[in-house]
Amino acid sequence: MKHFTTAFSLVLLTGLFLLPAAPAEAGVLILNNGKVFVGRIRPEEDTKTQVTVRWPYKQQTHRGKQVFEHGTQPHNIRWHRRNDKGGEDYDQPTDEYWEKFGDLDKYPIDNRYMELYERWKIRQERRESSFDEVTIIDDPLTKGPRLSALPEEGNPLFTINRPEGWSAVVEDEITIFQAKDGLENYRPRIHIFAGPKLKMRAEKAVKFFEDQMAKAADDKTWKILDRPSPRTRGSGYDYGFTSRSTVRGRNIVVVRRILIREKHTYFFAAYCHEKEAPELRSLFVRCAETIVIAEDKGKRKKPSKPVKAPPK
Repeated sequence: MKHFTTAFSLVLLTGLFLLPAAPAEAGVLILNNGKVFVGRIRPEEDTKTQVTVRWPYKQQTHRGKQVFEHGTQPHNIRWHRRNDKGGEDYDQPTDEYWEKFGDLDKYPIDNRYMELYERWKIRQERRESSFDEVTIIDDPLTKGPRLSALPEEGNPLFTINRPEGWSAVVEDEITIFQAKDGLENYRPRIHIFAGPKLKMRAEKAVKFFEDQMAKAADDKTWKILDRPSPRTRGSGYDYGFTSRSTVRGRNIVVVRRILIREKHTYFFAAYCHEKEAPELRSLFVRCAETIVIAEDKGKRKKPSKPVKAPPK
């Protein structure tokens, strides 16, 4: 296990993290009538009077462009955002948009974005609730290993709740949780740490990290078992995958989450013997869900007015 951590730590120090970002042209544009356009927006074509959206872009393989003007008519621009910082592409309305135009009666939008709107509403309700600091880590009916009710706060960049009964240490700025025992003397463990800011596009990071993990494993048995759907956050991008490889004759399963943010990239990796994976997978996923990143939390807005407590 140590050789894997060391190898992956070296990844964080490679020059690949310092490569200049590709030209930032991705953007999203929404008209007053609610129609949404996603494509490439060049800096010089993003002016105070008009914005040009170009294709091809990702799955939109047709070649062309369309010019939109700012104004109050239905076909004019209500809101747009161009990726001018590198990293994340803007392929959908951001939290910034919903905060300004979240009243759908006044500002209708394409139906395909309603699910995104509903998720934003849920987040808003949680932020504005007077009980938003109370988090239920495990349902009372959760079977198997549980998580601690209190988060570990040793790292100023993030907090996380460790599994009950597991040890906790910090080595080389890596927070490590470890079980007391494990199958074939391989004790399950969880590593989480913050790396440098990632200076590459988020979609390229997926392949980059998977390639680096495969090299670090240095084993032909290394295999990706699944890839949960990536999630775009207001300030970043979350994705992960589960892999399996052989370590000293034992098949080891690793559940990973990589959280790309503006200031840092955060890495979560949970390891266990393959035969223990069915029991521990839920624990690992729940543990990853408790991660609270300081740079995310700092962007929360305080409620503008007091919220009544729910009826008892």
